[in-house]
Amino acid sequence: MAMKTNKYLVQIPVEEGNYIILDTLHGKIYKLKRNEYYYLLNPENSSCSDTIHDLLKNKLLYRSEDEFNKDVERAYLDFIRKEKSLPLHYMVIPTYYCNLTCTYCYEKGIKKDPEFISEKALSKLFHAINLIEAAKKSNVKSILTIFGGEPLLPIKREFDIIAQIVKESREQNLALNVVSNGVGIPHYLSLLKEFNSIQITFDGDKSTHDKYRIFPNGKGTFDIIINNLCSLLDEISTKTHIALRIHVHRGKENSVYNLYCYLKEIGILKRKNVHLYVMSVYNYLDQSLLTEGIKNELESLLYLVRNFPSMIKEVIITGHSFAMSLNYLINKNNVYFPKFRHCEANINQYVFDLYGDIYPCDVVVGIKEFSVGKFIPNLQFYDSFKKWRETCILTLPCKECSYALLCGGGCTALRLLRDEKLRNRTCSYITKEILELYKDLTLEFLKIRIGDNL
Repeated sequence: MAMKTNKYLVQIPVEEGNYIILDTLHGKIYKLKRNEYYYLLNPENSSCSDTIHDLLKNKLLYRSEDEFNKDVERAYLDFIRKEKSLPLHYMVIPTYYCNLTCTYCYEKGIKKDPEFISEKALSKLFHAINLIEAAKKSNVKSILTIFGGEPLLPIKREFDIIAQIVKESREQNLALNVVSNGVGIPHYLSLLKEFNSIQITFDGDKSTHDKYRIFPNGKGTFDIIINNLCSLLDEISTKTHIALRIHVHRGKENSVYNLYCYLKEIGILKRKNVHLYVMSVYNYLDQSLLTEGIKNELESLLYLVRNFPSMIKEVIITGHSFAMSLNYLINKNNVYFPKFRHCEANINQYVFDLYGDIYPCDVVVGIKEFSVGKFIPNLQFYDSFKKWRETCILTLPCKECSYALLCGGGCTALRLLRDEKLRNRTCSYITKEILELYKDLTLEFLKIRIGDNL
């Protein structure tokens, strides 16, 4: 019976004909010499039993296709068990209104009048959450994240809504998070003490940030947000996690490092409850722009890791699946799981907006065609909800791709835009140039983790 090479291996050539092999099925990394790599691809031609034994032992090679398929099935069952242990994640959008006009905002097309969720709708929303909680099959504490628009507006009506959400969340024993631009924090300090996690976004140092995150009159927000962040840290417990999300813009990478140095200088990064996240921003739903967005993200990360490796060790990389997978290469404390589904939207996430609609993720909020249910007048899920939750890499044609378990089949929203039955590949925007950038970036991250001796 013919031996079978593990098809979920990302192969990266290095010096002297050697290869770095990323085993994305098991989350392991190997360096193979030229002859070992040849035998991996041509096991039937091997005269070296020791090499074949090692390749079989490390599951880079299998004795048969059936043995390989059983190992994939085992990994999938492990993934399902992990899924069941994940907390449900509810996102609540009490308003689409925002007090800033960030130049790249993907919610620009949504009606943004200062309209807020009603008391009746809020009551219906928590009744829906209660029904979902009653039906869940685990005892893991669920998470509620308040999103927007901007949820922390300095408006009494909005303050009263957030106060009610805090009260209801505590009564239902939900972990409470908020994503904010940070401008209205002083008005909410008394409530923010109740939160488990608070995310605030920067766009680099002051000069860069103030070009992107601006008020309607064009005024920058950097100094206001820094002052508010300092006030927040003085008020809250160290048990509250502060996530500082930093957007990296192509050609402005130095501003990320400048911000990192500034935050260290003023003592913010000395706090154990403060963490930095670095990512790019682009419109996932515009395929014409997506290729450029991912390319820029990988090029920016490549610049940062080559020029500021000490900073990279202290930040978390997020964004596109390829970028996020790099966390597992640099951080040995992460537990790796292959991605049989693309993201939370396919697993455990519900997004509720102020109009009574339910969406699978925050990228598609406000776009009616992506609604998967409603909670007014009663909780109801549409057939589309099932499509999102049943999407799995093993049922898609791209399961044969060596990168499949890094991307999980790609964004379901993009797939639905192209094919309602979810049969087609969505990764035509992933060019050869992007794959080469990913490989280059992987090597740079490995140098940080294990040194230059690859």
